[in-house]
Amino acid sequence: MSETINVKGGESIEILNKRKHPDRNMKSLLDIIDNAAIEINEEGRITFVNLSCLELFVFEDAEVSGKDFDSIFSFSYKNESLKLVDLVNLLKKENAEKIKLHEVRCNAISGYSFIIDINFTNTRYTDENESGYLILLKDITRQIEQKNRIAALERKFFQAQDFGKMGTWMVSLDTLKVTASAEAFKIYELDSSVEHSMTHIQEPVVAEYREALDEAFVNLIQYGTPYDVTFEIVTALTQQRKTIQSIAEYNKEQNQVSGIIRDITDYPVILPQRFKTELNYKEIIENYPYPIVFTSLDRRIISCNQAFLNDFGYSIDEIRGKKTSFLYASHDDWLDLEQDLSLSLIEEQKEKEIKLLSKQGKEIWCKREMSYIKNMYDDIAGYTVALRDVTKEMEELERTRDVFHAHSAAMLVIEPMSGFIVNCNKTAVSYYGYSERELNMMRLEELTYSDKHKIVKRIQECILRGRNHYESTQIDKKGRLKPVELFLTKVKIDGRYYVHAIVYDVSEKKKAEEQIKLLQTAVDQSPVTIVITNTEGLIQYANPVFEKTTGYKLAEVLGKRLTLLKSGYHTKDYYDELWDTILSGSSWQGEFKNKRKNGELYWEEAIISPIKNTEGEITHFLAIKEDITRRKKMIKELKTAKEKAEDSDRLKSAFLANVSHEVRTPMNGIIGFTELLQNDSDDDSMANQYAEYILQSAHQLMGTFDSVIDLALIESQQIDVAESKVDVIRMINNMIPNYIKICGKKPINITKRINLSDEYRAIITDITKLKRVFDYVLKNAIKFTEEGEIEVSCVKHDDMIEFCVKDTGIGIPEEKMEKIFNAFEQTNTGTTRNYEGLGVGLTVSKAFVEALGGKLWVESEVGVGSSFFIAIPVK
Repeated sequence: MSETINVKGGESIEILNKRKHPDRNMKSLLDIIDNAAIEINEEGRITFVNLSCLELFVFEDAEVSGKDFDSIFSFSYKNESLKLVDLVNLLKKENAEKIKLHEVRCNAISGYSFIIDINFTNTRYTDENESGYLILLKDITRQIEQKNRIAALERKFFQAQDFGKMGTWMVSLDTLKVTASAEAFKIYELDSSVEHSMTHIQEPVVAEYREALDEAFVNLIQYGTPYDVTFEIVTALTQQRKTIQSIAEYNKEQNQVSGIIRDITDYPVILPQRFKTELNYKEIIENYPYPIVFTSLDRRIISCNQAFLNDFGYSIDEIRGKKTSFLYASHDDWLDLEQDLSLSLIEEQKEKEIKLLSKQGKEIWCKREMSYIKNMYDDIAGYTVALRDVTKEMEELERTRDVFHAHSAAMLVIEPMSGFIVNCNKTAVSYYGYSERELNMMRLEELTYSDKHKIVKRIQECILRGRNHYESTQIDKKGRLKPVELFLTKVKIDGRYYVHAIVYDVSEKKKAEEQIKLLQTAVDQSPVTIVITNTEGLIQYANPVFEKTTGYKLAEVLGKRLTLLKSGYHTKDYYDELWDTILSGSSWQGEFKNKRKNGELYWEEAIISPIKNTEGEITHFLAIKEDITRRKKMIKELKTAKEKAEDSDRLKSAFLANVSHEVRTPMNGIIGFTELLQNDSDDDSMANQYAEYILQSAHQLMGTFDSVIDLALIESQQIDVAESKVDVIRMINNMIPNYIKICGKKPINITKRINLSDEYRAIITDITKLKRVFDYVLKNAIKFTEEGEIEVSCVKHDDMIEFCVKDTGIGIPEEKMEKIFNAFEQTNTGTTRNYEGLGVGLTVSKAFVEALGGKLWVESEVGVGSSFFIAIPVK
């Protein structure tokens, strides 16, 4: 039995059910198929998942391999739970080697959920004792969602046509042929019995809309951008100009676009209510006393009410299809509108004061209110613009402006119906930080930080009663909160009522109240115990921490003395000294060993201070106490640990000293007697050569041991500097002969170059450590130089004596330059390296130089040589 499975690239593979297990070739094939594949053994445990499965459900292989299948996946088929045993039973019931199930809901423990097709197969391996199952899962979630969306769209199409003046259409992108309902052809006045192409349908569209329609159509197909357009056509027969709205969906699988069109010529706005209410809504708008304009998304006028035509002097034919920018007296106001729309600020800033122009050029001040027009999919299709002429109000308010501009308090004039500020004085401008223009476009509630929902009610109460008074918190332009007291008064200006608001800042008053409240909160929430007593020591107040620490409730201790906490640990003199201190007006600080209510002893650290009145008399005592029981225990433990650590350091120092003595003594003996043997034998004899080998090995071992001791001292921070007067020129002259001898048979010439006056030849430093540094550096130079020259130089540079050991050796690679001063780092490593050593010499040298207050660095070039610089301060 074989099964064909689609793989990436459109090819197919036949999977044999009878196969050897495990089969690497088979698993390789499963890994390249698009469908998720899962192998399960008879116990229901997952033995293999392919890459597509891991990608689909976002698993790691280790998360699922060997796990129970039902613990990883759960299925739901026809509203019933489906487990692995159900699939096996279905397989047995059908008496087949495989079964297929369509539209199964699959949930995985990774949190991902899909609608899938299942292909479930019984697998049998070569070994008859082994068998299992192969399950293939095909993700069809997107297909189902697309299918549901198309079905929903079709339902909307049929519902929409019931309301009249609406038709459906579809265009195949393969043939560009258009099919449509009778109502659609009727709107366009086209013959429905004749075949129409997409080009033919586009011909009636008014030229100025064609580019935008083409762009929307392309965006729908390429990017899935919602297609919801409003445009105009000129019908084929009667040459009637109509306004059309069209909504469409793109079906990628069928490569076709289908949608609806609607004649909205007689309906100025696309309403969110059902279409049967449109006529009533139109009548309301038409009779509305204020101008209303309906525009498309690109701000072209679709329609308006009669009030707009009356106030601005245009006919509908003069303005339909034109952008609204021609109405604005100021181009800046138009740009502000464009910015608001681009930033989706219409809902946040519904009303705005603007200056418009009538057809005759008359300036009209208006309050502009904009809102979105949305289609049946809740997508924005255009805008409703409502205008209210406020020219008279502006003129009247201008005449009254000087009345309150000079007042020291912030003053606002508020239109009671909308809550908008229509005027403000200079003090308000300074107080809130907004410009006068900005304030006059804001509502009072926008300046209010708290109780915004009460503003309308308070303004209404003022209009009804003639006045109102309340406290609130306002916010200025910089976001600073300002506690204020407002006095509202009803005023009549040219026959209309407004609210006159006088705003007083009560920040200082609030600060005092807040400070008292803050102090109370701080005391109540303090992490330490706070107790207040009278001058006789009777408790007047204790915070919650007191209750938690002592176990006593506040009600139990009020009016009682703090002596109830005494444990008997402290003497009478201890308490007498405390009272003498605080009664003298000073603060006392110390510790108490007290007793809790349950008898448990505890330690407290306390500061007790007198509280004085304005006349300097002591009225109360304040005790601030902290439970330090755990701290004292910790200090005791730390002290014990410190003593142990110090003992450990002393033992380590003694150990190093003993080891140094125990190793150096026999090694010095070996070196000394070997030199005697060498002196007693001929230069060319085997005994002399053997003695030379012994000496070299002994010196190498001594050097290694010295390096280990030095490194141990550095790591334990036990570098002791013993300074003395050092003649650096004599030191160099005495050292060089020893290192010439170390060169042995290597053709290396060691030279010196000293450029140092007698004034600076003697410095104060630790000669032992300086010699150790030179020993490490010079031996390194000899080790890594096979032939050539090693130069030791000395020069004064600023306030340092700068030594340099320069060789013509192998050099140091650039990538190793920073590492060579690390312990155990070498330019070449491994068992096959050419040079012996631990790799700690430069680490020790750098530490010693820095301990002497100096600096050690290197300059090197591979194949040329290295220069090690040692800078020691002049003292």
